[in-house]
Amino acid sequence: MAEQHPNLFSEFRTPDYSEWLAIAREELQGTDPEQSLAWQVADLQCYPYYTREHLRTKQAINHVLTPWQNIPLITVASEAAGNAQALEHLNQGADGILFYIPEPATISPEKLLEKIEWPHCTLSFLLNEDDGEFSVKLRQFIDKKKYSLNELIGSFYLKTYPHRPQTINNIVHNLIPYTNLDCIGLYISSGQPVERLATGLAHAVQSVEQLAASGISAQVSLQRISFIVETGNDFFIEAASLRALRFLWYQVLQAYGAADYHPSDLYLQAISTCWIDDELGPHSNMLKSTTAAIAAITGGCNALTVLPEKEADTRMVRIARNVSNLLKEESRLDKVTDPLAGSFYLESLTWQLIEKVWTSFQQKTVAR
Repeated sequence: MAEQHPNLFSEFRTPDYSEWLAIAREELQGTDPEQSLAWQVADLQCYPYYTREHLRTKQAINHVLTPWQNIPLITVASEAAGNAQALEHLNQGADGILFYIPEPATISPEKLLEKIEWPHCTLSFLLNEDDGEFSVKLRQFIDKKKYSLNELIGSFYLKTYPHRPQTINNIVHNLIPYTNLDCIGLYISSGQPVERLATGLAHAVQSVEQLAASGISAQVSLQRISFIVETGNDFFIEAASLRALRFLWYQVLQAYGAADYHPSDLYLQAISTCWIDDELGPHSNMLKSTTAAIAAITGGCNALTVLPEKEADTRMVRIARNVSNLLKEESRLDKVTDPLAGSFYLESLTWQLIEKVWTSFQQKTVAR
């Protein structure tokens, strides 16, 4: 028979919100605590005390977190150097590579990916804007390797949103046969959270409509979209932003009638940009990237990229790569189903973002 343990908390009464208000008002010498202790961050209202009542009209944003992938970024100046760096990362615990290719016209995918077994890792490509040829060269490389249509995993991102419909059309027509390769990747830069998320959603919908005009149905293109989101050093805002983006994209899919799409189907890649503070040197970026990484992970990212302070410094590159490794192998964050579940503060921030972003997104789409 199982041993019965006494309830050690039975003698403690759970206080209610009105009692807290009374005590706080007394300590503040009659000032209203809801007014004097409240604050705003990024146009979002925050309060000093939260209860279930603050969210009584909202559903919980629950989602089971899947283990994220450790995806370092490599800025490709030459095929040989990029290839050597990629092999080093993959041999040291990375799950894949994000190749940032500023000059795609000069880069051969065949040379860049030499000795890399794409079916056994995730390979993604980030371009400022497609030159019209790189996606063609990538398709030719894939055909030459005789990869099957469903064994390649990765994304094709454009850092600058293409204003020419032909750009996105070329990429998608070249890469859409590969079913696990998200060929419509959108980049969401850091900035004011409502504006950047609303703009990212508007660009995604605009891409879908452009592709529909060229003969690719919305039902197909919607499921091939992924996002890269830059993450900053405000833990709560960054975590809430990823949660809100996943929920909002699901709402977009529902509006298009995609009944078989689930919030977990969206591939979100978080990228912790470099941050340097002389007062916190010499490891300020490591401190910031750890905060940003935990925010991204608990916010539900599928892939995490941590940028080093100096990409040419192998020690800093190793530190950046190992932030993700340590959070997984030592902190065991990948073993927790939903670390933010039950946080009324995070739920409040998430819902404020959802409502404000959705309103802004609708205004942007109407304006077009």
